[in-house]
Amino acid sequence: MLLINEVKSDTEFYSVRLWVMLEILYATGVRVSELVELKNTNVNIQQKYILVRGKGNKERLIPISERAIEAIKSYSKIRDVFCKKRESQWFFPSFSTSGHITRDAIYKNIKKIAGNCGIPISKVSPHVLRHSFASLLVARDANLRSVQQMLGHADITTTEIYTHIMNERLENTVNNFHPLAKKN
Repeated sequence: MLLINEVKSDTEFYSVRLWVMLEILYATGVRVSELVELKNTNVNIQQKYILVRGKGNKERLIPISERAIEAIKSYSKIRDVFCKKRESQWFFPSFSTSGHITRDAIYKNIKKIAGNCGIPISKVSPHVLRHSFASLLVARDANLRSVQQMLGHADITTTEIYTHIMNERLENTVNNFHPLAKKN
């Protein structure tokens, strides 16, 4: 992904933090509010999962990829820079009132990186990364119930918006392989 590669190459503290945030957003499909409220104790790179608290205060485990683990390890080495010699329960600490990075800060950083990459900023947001995560899983035949669980959707009908991808693929399959679908 272009956004991730743009920040991954920069070793400045803020770029490393943004890199890991993008990796987690794109690799797990978490909501930005779930990301900012991620606690240190909820990131388990040995077991390869994160524990997020979603809507309705419901917790769910989401597996994390090796790429995301690589980013988390890099960030863990410099995380204390954002704590300034104080303890913080937050995985992404900040000097905001809440003690963690804000949703707005992530949103603005993503827009800035998109602009640097020549991507229209109107087309990029943390929620677009969430949709990309779900769309890519469904396009590669992931079980819709599994996608529902990872996204934290209470109802499967919310997740079914991604089935248009399956429908397009099925239509293409019929058009490309069924003998009666071939045009003369």
